[in-house]
Amino acid sequence: MRLERAQQYETVAGRIDAALAAGSLAVDPIEPWDTSITPYSYARMRADEAANRGIPDIFSYYFRCTACNLRFNLLCEVYHGSGGHWIAVPD
Repeated sequence: MRLERAQQYETVAGRIDAALAAGSLAVDPIEPWDTSITPYSYARMRADEAANRGIPDIFSYYFRCTACNLRFNLLCEVYHGSGGHWIAVPD
């Protein structure tokens, strides 16, 4: 899914949060985030966002479905407004 508007990111992030809470999605234990562009964990980013401390200009996080082990990537480029994606990615 291509993310082109802030509302799309908010919808996807809300679904990720719900799936993490339900246990149907987990932060990828091998590569939880792309450390070359993302400064800290998804949980910290969401906490900072909720406290109105902002979010990184660019971030990339990896998750896994706990039922089928499919890997997903959430990537957003906020600063330049070029959007992002929520996609399944190969291992």
